[in-house]
Amino acid sequence: MIPTGMDSVKEREKLVIAKEESIEAYKAYTWGDYYPNQWKFSIKGSKAPISFNFSAFLFTYRWCFFRKLNKLGLMLFTFELLLLSSGFILVEHFEFQPLVAIYAVTSGMLAMMTFAGFYANWAYFKHTQNAIKSYINSRLPDVYFGEALRSDGGTSMGNLLIFAALNILFISLPKIAQV
Repeated sequence: MIPTGMDSVKEREKLVIAKEESIEAYKAYTWGDYYPNQWKFSIKGSKAPISFNFSAFLFTYRWCFFRKLNKLGLMLFTFELLLLSSGFILVEHFEFQPLVAIYAVTSGMLAMMTFAGFYANWAYFKHTQNAIKSYINSRLPDVYFGEALRSDGGTSMGNLLIFAALNILFISLPKIAQV
């Protein structure tokens, strides 16, 4: 997707945005219109609207890493691993009934998913706003401002794949240890 409604790759190569906090800067950073349209009334007031992000609810840390919210993603990733590990420990070492451990882990996961759903849009707005402000305050010439935002923003499949692989590895470690 080419941000800010540009039709060709040649036009995108020379993406020039005035070095000021504008909706176009948010469109360039997020690589689309969805989030800037959601934030339009709050960009100038610096307040993110309260909203629920269903994708963040479903995918938790995976959505955070995809949107380059690495700190929040790492916190949610760690929390999920702790929940899954605690369920395993409850069953294996403390001899809890598996159903009790499943209820405990599921309720913890639902709480984490709800938190991610409600917190994600606000966190992404603040992350985007801070990134744009740092570029505005930098010595970067106006000619390169739009391309710098576009290249720094967007999404990251690499982060997502790395932590999905780590999650699979950590979940399979108990099975490997038993063999």
